[in-house]
Amino acid sequence: MLSGVMTADEPTLLLRSVFRRGTEMVTCAVKAINHESAYEVRIVPQSGRAADIVERFSASTRAVVRHAEIAVQLRESGWVSEYGTN
Repeated sequence: MLSGVMTADEPTLLLRSVFRRGTEMVTCAVKAINHESAYEVRIVPQSGRAADIVERFSASTRAVVRHAEIAVQLRESGWVSEYGTN
């Protein structure tokens, strides 16, 4: 990004949720990969001890459904949703 202007190659954030369990935090996001017409669901542990997990989809609806599935799994495992953005 230059001077606050996004380029076509930069992913566009569609949805982001942050979860907390104790002192641990994890972010789950859906991004549009503009130059590939693809969508990523990315799980990012904030501890830095684990690598990001990335799943790719060709349809935005499938990526958003997958985000919801992950959110349910996290909540069932004791994670609490801190906030979300879209």
